[in-house]
Amino acid sequence: MRAAPALLVLLAAGCREQAAPAAPPVPAPNNVSAVQVATPAEMAATRLALDPEGVRLFHTVSGASRLIAFGTTRTEAQRAISAASKAEPLEQEDSPDCGAAFARWPGGLQAWFRDGKFSGWSVGPDSVALSTAGGLHPGSTRAELDAAVRATRVPSTLGVEFSAGALGGLLDGTGPTARVSQLWAGTTCLAR
Repeated sequence: MRAAPALLVLLAAGCREQAAPAAPPVPAPNNVSAVQVATPAEMAATRLALDPEGVRLFHTVSGASRLIAFGTTRTEAQRAISAASKAEPLEQEDSPDCGAAFARWPGGLQAWFRDGKFSGWSVGPDSVALSTAGGLHPGSTRAELDAAVRATRVPSTLGVEFSAGALGGLLDGTGPTARVSQLWAGTTCLAR
């Protein structure tokens, strides 16, 4: 009779349930921005657009965009602008008269920085390749300006100044054939 309890123990040991196989680990979500992981081919397909809230990077194939907003650190803003421009700044200086620093890229984009943060941008007559997402750029006609934004003419010592929300600029004249000569947004340094 003593063999029966030992046999029961052996039978019980052989009937143990097998644990279900563990589920494969779930990868952590990727929180890295597209600009940080972009391949050279993806960066070649990136276009920079002027925006009243900063600058916007557009992926020309997918149409995706990313705003580099005013208030972004200078380092991150300069890195993004340089990558989209495919060039480093031609010039970087402090402007004690303005209490700010600036960087200027080929093509005429000038970015302004206050307290280490991206604060504004400006473009002039030599920047015809740079535009807003709506196509407004230096060289645009007054009719194109009026079609793109609701601009208000502002009396100014700079010339024929206009304002359209956070976007500002100058026209080279008052007539219907006038063209946009400068655009800016954010906090910049203009000699008035």
